[in-house]
Amino acid sequence: MMKDLQTNEARNSLIVKNAIHDLEKNHHTCIIIPVQTHRHMDLLKKLFAKKLGSGAIAILTGKVDKQKVLKTVEKDHIKILLAIPRMIQRGVDMQRPTCVHLVYPLSDGNVFYQLAKRPCTPLLGKRQPVVRIYLDEMGASRGCFTSLLFQEIHPHLPG
Repeated sequence: MMKDLQTNEARNSLIVKNAIHDLEKNHHTCIIIPVQTHRHMDLLKKLFAKKLGSGAIAILTGKVDKQKVLKTVEKDHIKILLAIPRMIQRGVDMQRPTCVHLVYPLSDGNVFYQLAKRPCTPLLGKRQPVVRIYLDEMGASRGCFTSLLFQEIHPHLPG
């Protein structure tokens, strides 16, 4: 199932289209996209490079210097940060990112909050952070989203 999600051309094009829309129309400064595999990261990187140029994309995996990449994201005009989730779950404060696109089924509330809080570092004048969750027409995807919504998100909403 995950391989099908990751290699689906229409789905990956939709992810790129939505991210570019968030950058251009919704004025987000940097979007974090956690991905599960290096294969998916490479596919998305190629698609984003065609639209934005390779200088607008940063990659965070266990094979790179994490602090160097994070400094690049903060100083340069990196628009898309593709990251393996464990690299950005804990101990990462980021000022530029204002949006997260969760592109794979996720039901673990702790992981959700760790990833969702990456663009929430407070900064004067920073726009309201946004978390986008991709829901696919698969039972596992719907089940993960339902679990996340009713057990984690809904109970913490104001009112």
